[in-house]
Amino acid sequence: MKISAFCILFSLLFLSGVLAQGKVGSSQNSDEETHRQDFIQFDLNNDGNVDAFEIREVVPTIGQQEITTFFIVADKNENGLIDFDEYMHASLSYTDEQFKEMAKDPYSQN
Repeated sequence: MKISAFCILFSLLFLSGVLAQGKVGSSQNSDEETHRQDFIQFDLNNDGNVDAFEIREVVPTIGQQEITTFFIVADKNENGLIDFDEYMHASLSYTDEQFKEMAKDPYSQN
């Protein structure tokens, strides 16, 4: 079974730490720190935000639809950047299966 770049990105960004169906367990502080470390890996210019260019640099094989879905879901203020709070909200709100389903038609999410 071939794993897409999108699944790799989703795993790195959304499934790091111990998440059970989008809920944080009792180790919330360690989960948040794990998420922060994963987020930092994508924040290549250290400005506190992740943009599409940075995602493409880290995961060069990712497709445009996959990036579009990620930004539609996570970029709540629609400024073209994902900050840590937006990332945390998205990571705690969606499961892997939900995100995969959304990727089929990213524009239906708005």
